[in-house]
Amino acid sequence: MAQKTLINKSKINPLPKSLIGILELDHLRGFIRTIPSFLMAYGNEKTTLANFEENIPDLIFKELTNITKKEFQQLRDGFEYEEAGEKKSFEGIFNCDVFNAFIVLRFVYEFGTLYYRSGSPVV
Repeated sequence: MAQKTLINKSKINPLPKSLIGILELDHLRGFIRTIPSFLMAYGNEKTTLANFEENIPDLIFKELTNITKKEFQQLRDGFEYEEAGEKKSFEGIFNCDVFNAFIVLRFVYEFGTLYYRSGSPVV
């Protein structure tokens, strides 16, 4: 069985020139290491990949991750771009299910709390 990871490495190539520095694996690893800190400081029971950056002040996000919120949103959501006159699209690189499961585990096991979403327990 294939191991699910937070980053879908297969989505990193081909690389838009605008994201070359951001998508270096060492840089991404550094960003991923900031996630637990952000969750402790700014996360809540409604935090998901879709809204992860919303409660974090822009300056703090940039200082700790070395990317802007807009760059994070591009990494998460993907975007369309033009290269050498050709329209291309870049898919988001995060594995949403793994990211959200990590957040749930963070709150349930490390904070000792079980939150409810949509009337069902998160387990």
